[in-house]
Amino acid sequence: MHTRMHTCAAKRRGVILTSRSRPLQPLDLNRFDYIIGMEGKNMKEMMKAINYWRDLYDIPEDYMSRMSLMTQYCRRFKADGVPDPYYAEGPDKETAFNTVLNLLEDACVGLLEHIKKDKQL
Repeated sequence: MHTRMHTCAAKRRGVILTSRSRPLQPLDLNRFDYIIGMEGKNMKEMMKAINYWRDLYDIPEDYMSRMSLMTQYCRRFKADGVPDPYYAEGPDKETAFNTVLNLLEDACVGLLEHIKKDKQL
């Protein structure tokens, strides 16, 4: 039900969801220029994993500069993180999915602007 609901909410906006999130992996810290968390708990869990991996893997010294919270790129909305719409109840669930999509659309535009500036594109 939930998967269908978020797929339908996205589809109404012309967004086709083709993947799912996955846990951070040690190689990601070398592979990606941007490591983006959705909310505070997510960021804390990533930091906990990185601290554990430090003695086991080659963790780049600049890994902290690659990490950010998705909503820090929002231009129109103010939020401390992307809320989890799965915990909304009843008719509020569709509103919750739309709120998440609004935040992510706004943040994606801001993230693209940040990347263009950061990479001088």
